[in-house]
Amino acid sequence: MRQTKSDVIFTTFPIATAVWIGLILHRLSGKPWIVDFRDSMTEDNYPRDSTTWRLWRWLEGQAILRASLLLFTAESAIRMYRQRYPHLPAEKCLLLPNGYDESDFAELPAASFARQIRAVRFSCYIPVWSTRRSAIHDLFSAHSRDSRKMAKSIETHSA
Repeated sequence: MRQTKSDVIFTTFPIATAVWIGLILHRLSGKPWIVDFRDSMTEDNYPRDSTTWRLWRWLEGQAILRASLLLFTAESAIRMYRQRYPHLPAEKCLLLPNGYDESDFAELPAASFARQIRAVRFSCYIPVWSTRRSAIHDLFSAHSRDSRKMAKSIETHSA
């Protein structure tokens, strides 16, 4: 994160490990954290395994408490989370529905950017039973190499 000078941490569920890593990076860096809840992390009977359910419910609570912004795809999901977490302020929740209506953008002038914008999507799965001390280090090292290659490719194609 220091090398890329990231401004924000963005994670998305249904990959619980991505949310976990986002929480860790947020706590270590103090950077704003945005959590995208594509789906609800927990329901009454989901996940079925009680240990996984308790871990995911804790992680979900940490995201609700610590994230700067929470994204949801449906108003009903926002209502459900605000009922589940009564202290969750409405202004922390943003509706970002799937898809778009092209007519919403018909009146906008064509944009011109003074500088390039680079977005890098990162999602991963780290088995919780992994005891290799360097597993996370290896993962982030590989991601760093891939990100540099991707950025170089983007810059080459957009020039």
